[in-house]
Amino acid sequence: MALSDFDSPDAWRRDLDARWPERAEVRVEMVRILKAHVRREDASLLELGAGDGELMAQVGSALPNARLVAVDREPSLLRHTVERIPRVQTTELDLNGAWVGLDPGFDAVYSLQTLHDLGGLAELRRVYARAVSLLAPGGLLLNADFSSPQAHDDPDNPRRFPAGVHAALMRELGLREVRSHGSYGLLMCVSGVA
Repeated sequence: MALSDFDSPDAWRRDLDARWPERAEVRVEMVRILKAHVRREDASLLELGAGDGELMAQVGSALPNARLVAVDREPSLLRHTVERIPRVQTTELDLNGAWVGLDPGFDAVYSLQTLHDLGGLAELRRVYARAVSLLAPGGLLLNADFSSPQAHDDPDNPRRFPAGVHAALMRELGLREVRSHGSYGLLMCVSGVA
């Protein structure tokens, strides 16, 4: 369901969490991974498709001195995120469009349940390549998303891929220490280091 089907960003997220309760566990795991990887107190982190800011709020609590940057294509979600986390910097952009306003040097770029909406494998690879170009040396790319097709998906243009496909793309783009962090219901979590 679209954000416009709900009366608030929080209601939208609650609906997503009700349909995929594993999202709560994945958020905890992603925060753990980010906290373990990011060593600098003043680290810079970028969330792709930050939604209502729930994951970013948890990351911000775990890394209270980190610079937080959120991108999303929905201005109302970005406004909501800033209301929740005043220190966050936001950039409105469509991940399939031009990425303007983002400078390289991030200690981590991460995303939860967003990249399956890009349109397919070529788009996923392109977004991963852009994300990698924004990482500082040693920076972490972390993605959690659907790992298998759903009933309404177009079998001729898949957009949900198993962890192995994500890992192969990360390796192809030069990331090292690529690993799967497991499966959580319909979601998987994969990371790689620049």
